[in-house]
Amino acid sequence: MSRTIMLIPASAGVGLTSVSMGVLRAMERKGVKVSFYKPICQPRSGGDQPDLTSTIVGTNSDVKIGQPLAMSVAESLIGNDKMDELLETVVERYNQINKDADVTLIEGLVPTRKHPFANQVNAEIAATLGAEIVLVATPGTDNPAQLKERIEVACSNFGGTKNKNISGVIINKLNAPVDEAGRTRPDLSEIFDDADSAKQNEMKVMEIFNTSPIRVLGCVPWSIDLIATRAIDMAEHLSADIINAGDINTRRIKSITFCARSLPNMIEHFKPGSLLVTSADRPDVIVAAALAAMNGVEIGAVLLTGGYDIPEEIAGLCKPAFDSGLPIFKAQGNTWQTSLNLQSFSIEVPADDKERIEFINEHVAGNIDGNWIES
Repeated sequence: MSRTIMLIPASAGVGLTSVSMGVLRAMERKGVKVSFYKPICQPRSGGDQPDLTSTIVGTNSDVKIGQPLAMSVAESLIGNDKMDELLETVVERYNQINKDADVTLIEGLVPTRKHPFANQVNAEIAATLGAEIVLVATPGTDNPAQLKERIEVACSNFGGTKNKNISGVIINKLNAPVDEAGRTRPDLSEIFDDADSAKQNEMKVMEIFNTSPIRVLGCVPWSIDLIATRAIDMAEHLSADIINAGDINTRRIKSITFCARSLPNMIEHFKPGSLLVTSADRPDVIVAAALAAMNGVEIGAVLLTGGYDIPEEIAGLCKPAFDSGLPIFKAQGNTWQTSLNLQSFSIEVPADDKERIEFINEHVAGNIDGNWIES
């Protein structure tokens, strides 16, 4: 008898795509034949764009994938009180991919301001397909006891904790750097980057959930490498002019430093994976970055603002560093405008970033309970 598992996010921002990819990898490791289905497409930027998880899985594996329904079609059916018609379409597309699979993994909708109906639709789909429900949550600012309470409340959307179809919860982004509102803040990672703390928190979570009917099926610690984006993705987001390509397709950015202070106060930020944002009329910063590069520091990239060009004399002086692979690109706006543009950069993994996708797959899969997959 084939098994159907539905991953349902307890809130927005839980890293659902990463968890789906990791669960698929964990099943492949165990030799389980799996298919994947996201019933309704939910692109972050709105509109009817291709579904991210389906695209990633389709591009990077041989897993059979169901065809998602466009969000506009789903919204129209829900708005016209045609939920039965929506569910019929979901079942029809589900049946096309589950015949030869041991497990069909379903990815639910993320509850957002745009899609407040997500929980209702997730519950209807899970019930219609007879799926095991696995909630996906992230601690945010909650301590383990508060997290347990929040997950038990989330279960009330699906018949409560006594519902036998609720298999458990996967906790993602454990020990992630977050601000007071619970949003993931990679710029705070140095304060939070503590492997021992992550292990202690995992033990606390497991201890607290021992008294809960909800089983923890995975605890995935946060890692800066999960969101380390390629320099080229950042340049494309900013529509930047590439001054020196270097290793722009392979260098990864793990932190952003705005070089507004005097040089002695910034040197500590000239480190591997750092995006240095500076006005092109700060030759001291450009020369210092070049010197760091020549000393073997693999700086992520240098982003020039203000629309200025690097003075020819400085470019000539720094040529050996540029030739060593240091990517440099130029944005037209000033530093303030550029900082606003950087804030809107999505840290979702692009479907063509195979290296990062592979890292996410392995990282998440390594933290999923193997016994649950075999059960």
